[in-house]
Amino acid sequence: MKKISVLALSGAALLSGCMAPPQEEKMSEPVLPSWNQSAEQLVEQDGQSAMVKLESALWFDLMPRIGDEESPKLKGSLVLSSIDEIPAGVEIESLLFAFDNETWQIDEFELEAISPSIWKVRVNAAVDALDVDLMDVAVQLSNEQWLVERGVKVDKVY
Repeated sequence: MKKISVLALSGAALLSGCMAPPQEEKMSEPVLPSWNQSAEQLVEQDGQSAMVKLESALWFDLMPRIGDEESPKLKGSLVLSSIDEIPAGVEIESLLFAFDNETWQIDEFELEAISPSIWKVRVNAAVDALDVDLMDVAVQLSNEQWLVERGVKVDKVY
């Protein structure tokens, strides 16, 4: 009887350990770029390096759509290009859009590798900035590097 109860208790203890909620990890403050950084920088990863340039196009699509009650979204095409291949292992972590002391972090975007030296990032984000003409764009890479393009014209498409 003792063996069964000891086995049952140890089994229950193991199961309760599996069912315990995970401990919360403290999230550190997000690292923000120095907005004075360049849109073209040397990107290094795992012994490879390349000069990578950020070129951005931003617009609001104001074309009315039937049944669409949402406010217009900021759309964008951000191109990272290099003469050499962009180093393998480099990833895009997040995007920041800023103007007038307001900053939006965008974590959802589409990434398309046009070639090993040209990447295209597509953005479709809810950003309350319809009256903005110019915006700063920052791309955070996985190696904690930022590519920053300042004064990107925001078009309105009808």
